[in-house]
Amino acid sequence: MRPVDMSVMELIEKYTKEDKLHVLEIATFFGAMQEYVLRGYTEHICLNSFPSEYFTMAEAKAFSDYYGDLRGLGIIEILEYPYISKHACNLKRKATKAQRLKIAVDDFGDGLSDMDLVNLMSPDIVKLDMSLISNIDKDEKNPYRRKGLFIRLTKY
Repeated sequence: MRPVDMSVMELIEKYTKEDKLHVLEIATFFGAMQEYVLRGYTEHICLNSFPSEYFTMAEAKAFSDYYGDLRGLGIIEILEYPYISKHACNLKRKATKAQRLKIAVDDFGDGLSDMDLVNLMSPDIVKLDMSLISNIDKDEKNPYRRKGLFIRLTKY
């Protein structure tokens, strides 16, 4: 999702105001997979997803029919904006887990990415926002330095 004549956030705001965020979600998934396939990638693919949107059964079937089974390769990365729908998150979590895809919460500590979203999505991966750890080794006032923040890096 890289628009030419506006920023990504402007595009998201535009589609949100027009109540077409779902269209942007679907276009992003299909577009990302198209590039993944065309470039011949075989490693994991992270697909950004709004916490307010989910695929309908027909959309999920069309995606699967066209691109095949992503089991073991797909990571659905829940974004920190523009708003959360508990209904959409519940459906997305169930469908994602049923398809044995991983769930990641993006930019934890920024926007809507907080413990409420973590509890709602039960992610496999939590990606910390850089503001939480930037200069953690140098900033004496950083609360995570004093409390001790341990990060385990895992290759998926």
